Amino acid sequence: MKRQTNENLNTPSAYDNIFTTVLKRDKDFDRSVDRKHKVILEKFNGGKLIDIGCLNSPLCIMAKEKFPDADITLLDFSPAVIDFYNKNYGFKTILADCRNIPVPDNTFDYAVAEEVLEHLE
Repeated sequence: MKRQTNENLNTPSAYDNIFTTVLKRDKDFDRSVDRKHKVILEKFNGGKLIDIGCLNSPLCIMAKEKFPDADITLLDFSPAVIDFYNKNYGFKTILADCRNIPVPDNTFDYAVAEEVLEHLE
């Protein structure tokens, strides 16, 4: 497969720009995928969940609504994304690249990495 551009869009600064542009445009989360998130959350029974590469996904909010006592952590390599969730929702967050998650094995009961794999080499 040939890339459409040689520019590397998979950088924290590129995702800072993408996130702030989408947030200004939509003023909310990407709700077009709520049906998919509901299917994912059918498997979630509370507990510890990590959303890897969360960007503008409402999955964490939907999970918290379903299970208010759930322990939810968001991981992204975009400082703008992490800052947004810290300021507005108070979720636990990790600013890191998904290829090197700085937590011990078996920390979470559930891990979601939606819209991530196609961005990895």
